[in-house]
Amino acid sequence: MPRTVEGQITMEKTPSYFVTNEAPQRIHSMAKDTKLIVVVRNPVTRAISDYTQTLSKKPEIPTFEVLAFKNRTLGLIDASWSALRIGIYALHLGELDAVLSSISNPFC
Repeated sequence: MPRTVEGQITMEKTPSYFVTNEAPQRIHSMAKDTKLIVVVRNPVTRAISDYTQTLSKKPEIPTFEVLAFKNRTLGLIDASWSALRIGIYALHLGELDAVLSSISNPFC
């Protein structure tokens, strides 16, 4: 997190803060008056982008479809695959809310 002086607004755009289990408690303990703005992306586009970035570093990985689906015929996705799990925004917002609920209106 960049240093901030009084009266200054600090922005951080790390997606891992949104999906890391420890992050909400760390944010709350660091600054109880923190306000959050959560910007999300279309979860399908986000997963494809995640996959293509990984593919560029590891060309031997399976296809997107193999990783994304437990059963493609039935349309069952594999939500344990991190590229998809990150895009399950309701889950992550619920975890953030559970920790930060003591803050008056933590989401701007």
